[in-house]
Amino acid sequence: LNGCVIDGLVVGGPAYASNSLSRGDEIVRVDGRHVDQDSILPALVGSDTPGSTITLHVARAGQKDGAGEQRVVKLQRMASGLIAGRLQLFDLFTRLKETAVEKGDDEVIYIADDCVELWNRAIIEHSDHDRAVMQNFSEMQVQCERRVADAKEALDEIELLFRKQEEECSRL
Repeated sequence: LNGCVIDGLVVGGPAYASNSLSRGDEIVRVDGRHVDQDSILPALVGSDTPGSTITLHVARAGQKDGAGEQRVVKLQRMASGLIAGRLQLFDLFTRLKETAVEKGDDEVIYIADDCVELWNRAIIEHSDHDRAVMQNFSEMQVQCERRVADAKEALDEIELLFRKQEEECSRL
């Protein structure tokens, strides 16, 4: 972040995986509170409870001071340690490449680029897998709720029949 303007996304992080944020977008509010350069980072980290939801109001890149239409982006937090680890690995690859460029070592430059590309693909595939698992889980949850409702309805019908039979027996 540069103030509240996004200057890059951590590959595999929630913002990256959302496909809803871009470099240059401005985060105007976090969880309903206006943010500025001083308050943005604590607001984003929040309780640092992985899986908790964060709601961002974002102005598209190029809109001055959040003016114009804003969109709402909901993200699930990832443990800051996990994001830090991914960022650290990316920084290591970047430093390796910078050193190779300084020394003119084309082979190491190629290897560093390959490592970053493979790592990015692995992170993206992992994110896609997580998204698919969550989608499947959500679908299963809906199916379970539907079956529970059906079972409750069937039990209610059985209870009604039982009461009718009790009434008939008591009349005899």
